[in-house]
Amino acid sequence: MLKSKLIWSLTLLAALLQLSLLNGSGNHHTLTIYTFSTQPITITLFEWTPVLLMPAFVYLCLCAIQKRFQLQKQNRAHTTTLTLIGFVLSFNFGATIAGGTYFDFSDYAGLLLIALPFIAFFLKAYRAECILGFALSLSWVFGTLSAITYSLVAALVCFALYKLRIYTLHCHRQNSEHIEIN
Repeated sequence: MLKSKLIWSLTLLAALLQLSLLNGSGNHHTLTIYTFSTQPITITLFEWTPVLLMPAFVYLCLCAIQKRFQLQKQNRAHTTTLTLIGFVLSFNFGATIAGGTYFDFSDYAGLLLIALPFIAFFLKAYRAECILGFALSLSWVFGTLSAITYSLVAALVCFALYKLRIYTLHCHRQNSEHIEIN
C-alpha cells in the first residue's frame, strides 16, 4: 500500500528529474501533434510547465493507485505484484517506442503503436500504473507535454477497446445461451 510520504517523495523525484531535463533538451515544453500532413503541429508553452505538469501527473497517478489499493481488501500482495508488473511493462513498452523514434527506427515504433490496440483488447492497459510508466518513459524523447498527452490518449483507446471486448463477450454469451435454449 502506498503511504503519503512515498507519494510525496516520488512526486518530488519527478520534479527534480524534470528540472534536470530542462537544461538537456529544448522540446520538453512543447506539445507536438503529428497529423497526416508532413508538418506536425507544435504548441509551445512556458519553459517551466513540465516542472509543474509532470509532478502533478505523477501525484495524480499515484493517488489513483493508492485508491485502488484501499478498495482492495483481500489479496493485496497479488494487487501489488500486478501493479508493479503493469508499471514495468508499460515503461518498457514506452521506452522501446521512444528509443525506436530516437534512433530513427520509425517503422519499428509505428509497428509497436499498431500493436497497442491488440494489447489493450486483452489487458487493462488503461490503469494508472500503466499510464504513469508509459508517460515517464516517453518523456525523455518526446517531451513532457507530448508524453502525457500521448499516454492519456492511449489510455482512452485502451479503455474503450477493453470495454468493447467485455461488451462483445457479454453479447456473445447471451446469444449462445439463447441459441442453446431454443
